[in-house]
Amino acid sequence: QGLRRSSMSASKRGPESREQGQETEAVSKRKRESSPSPLQVLEFLKICGKLKKTARTGWVRCGVEKHESVADHSWRMGILPLLLSETEGIDATRCIKIGLVHDLAEALVGDITPHCGISKEKKNKLETEAMAHIRSTLGESAVG
Repeated sequence: QGLRRSSMSASKRGPESREQGQETEAVSKRKRESSPSPLQVLEFLKICGKLKKTARTGWVRCGVEKHESVADHSWRMGILPLLLSETEGIDATRCIKIGLVHDLAEALVGDITPHCGISKEKKNKLETEAMAHIRSTLGESAVG
């Protein structure tokens, strides 16, 4: 009976079920319409890929021969919340997302440290503009 009931159309279930079905369909349609296209996803991933070749400036300045990339660092920052996921008050999913994207602008502007001779204001402006460009590659999607 459970299978038959769940497979009944919304019109046979009553007005409340019809409304819920229509809301679900509307949400699904909005998600489809706001999802980035395959080309937008590829462009975004191409930018993200630049982080693999973007060296962490502090390590280079200190003469570390096998320095990490910004992608290495971001990956570790994305993994860290998994270790803290059982800690009360920690929203691990949010922390993972932040860890993965917190240095994304550096794919376009590089890893700017206080020793680079660029003011905090200029760094903020450069990174804000870079993030606006990166987000624009995803169009009007919910992600961007």
